[in-house]
Amino acid sequence: MVKKSFSCTFDVVLCYSPRGVYAFAKANSTNTSTAICIGETTATAARNFFKTVIVAEEPSVAHVIKTVLKTYKND
Repeated sequence: MVKKSFSCTFDVVLCYSPRGVYAFAKANSTNTSTAICIGETTATAARNFFKTVIVAEEPSVAHVIKTVLKTYKND
């Protein structure tokens, strides 16, 4: 598992697998970020680290992107 540490914080993190969630969370702060997840299994992992977790309506990359656009449309 590759852990990449970033020097900045993120408003939103797109999560595509439980393993990716764990790798990101182990190397970065997640307490101010929202996780947008591809499915419920990934969301279950994300709930261990992120305050806010949103699950895409369908488990596809396209639906994750649609969820981002819908969630942040008025920002």
